[in-house]
Amino acid sequence: MATKLPTVAIIGQANVGKSSLFNRMVRAQQAIVAREAGTTRDNVLGKVNYHSHQFWLVDTAGLKDPNDEFEATIQEQIIEAVDTADVILMVVDSTQYVSDDDRFIAKKALKSKKPVILVTNK
Repeated sequence: MATKLPTVAIIGQANVGKSSLFNRMVRAQQAIVAREAGTTRDNVLGKVNYHSHQFWLVDTAGLKDPNDEFEATIQEQIIEAVDTADVILMVVDSTQYVSDDDRFIAKKALKSKKPVILVTNK
């Protein structure tokens, strides 16, 4: 009988290094990385092998308040990733002060009632 692998979702503001972290953890260049914010549009799924453990990792776009139809579609994908995840990694830029956007994302993550791990980057 096959065991269902746990799923970990990476969420955070645009351009905090979510895709770089994802690529490092899956040990491949699966997610596009660029200096411009908003490069990731669709969720990217990869399998992580860590010692004798495996899990799915989901890279998501930057989470924002949806203000247009296109942005709303992207946000729906992020919420779906959070809903299906077993654990959430919330990535923040440690060179910046905590912003209202960070607080908004943290509230979304905590509302899921799933384990949330805060990751500081940059």
